[in-house]
Amino acid sequence: MGEYERYLNQETIDLAKDGVSFRQASLYLSDEEFTEFVRDLTAVYAKVTQNMPQKGRKRRTLATISIPEQNTKQ
Repeated sequence: MGEYERYLNQETIDLAKDGVSFRQASLYLSDEEFTEFVRDLTAVYAKVTQNMPQKGRKRRTLATISIPEQNTKQ
């Protein structure tokens, strides 16, 4: 959240040009489906997290938060 706030507080920003995005989705998944989903995400991240800085690459921060539905049964 701090990284996003720092970006927004710049004097000049261009969300589209800079590739800034926000996504939120509600997913209905069993515990097993969620585990598989996280495993798939981990595989996608693994493809790029070892990239080293070089000409033409920008450091980009991607954050994921998983929030389970509040249990309303008492």
